[in-house]
Amino acid sequence: MVKNILNLMALLSLSLGIMNILPFPALDGGRMVFVVYEWITGKAVHKKV
Repeated sequence: MVKNILNLMALLSLSLGIMNILPFPALDGGRMVFVVYEWITGKAVHKKV
């Protein structure tokens, strides 16, 4: 159980690291969080955030 959780955390960390390396503006780490949030909730993030 713990091994599975650690493997998942390692995979997520590696995936985020690869996404941050890509030179696409919409895929940089900070912007990606907002894009995923908007995709899941269907609501736009306020510009003040």
